[in-house]
Amino acid sequence: MRHFSLISATLLLTLAAAAPASADTLQLPQTGPTTPVPAGMEVPVRGMHMEQVELMYGKPPSISPPVGDPPITTWGYPGYSVYFEYSYVIQSVVNR
Repeated sequence: MRHFSLISATLLLTLAAAAPASADTLQLPQTGPTTPVPAGMEVPVRGMHMEQVELMYGKPPSISPPVGDPPITTWGYPGYSVYFEYSYVIQSVVNR
């Protein structure tokens, strides 16, 4: 009986491994090319804390409230925006 269970388990695992895999494809809308940060323009970098950004770049002229989960906050500076997840920079982008 034990031998039969071992063969059954092996056969089941073999069949499961041979089954085709499937996945969904996420389609994102086209947003156009991103604008790189110009040479010489200093912006906050990924991983900086909000307090560090405020100390180095000053108080932002505009602050958008947190949106979503995890909360994403946007600080607007002249010429660029800084995006935070919780209290840490995730991206700085040049405004168009």
